Amino acid sequence: MDVSTWLRPDAKTSPDRLCCHVYGRGRSKDQFLPGWPYSFVAVLESGRTSWCRLLDAVRLGPADDAAAVTAAQLHDIVAQLIATGHWSDGAPDLLIVADAGYDLARLAHLLADLP
Repeated sequence: MDVSTWLRPDAKTSPDRLCCHVYGRGRSKDQFLPGWPYSFVAVLESGRTSWCRLLDAVRLGPADDAAAVTAAQLHDIVAQLIATGHWSDGAPDLLIVADAGYDLARLAHLLADLP
């Protein structure tokens, strides 16, 4: 899971743009540029490969909490995995990998009921 931005500094009429933090853009300085942050959840291959598949993406709004949105996404995805028979009791625990920037203690609390 990750929160990434779709930068749109020239889209002046696009609704609900936020100021998104960008590292080292132009003269190696951090900046805030208009755009939309998205919370992405992808599945990664367990072997030695770079294979991955995007499972869900949600655009974050100004009042959204990234940890709460991501936890809701993961709850929905795990429910779908169980409903479709891709995970069941007795199977290995699911491994969730997060990019930097999350409040991991809070996220662990929000995800405590997942396998």
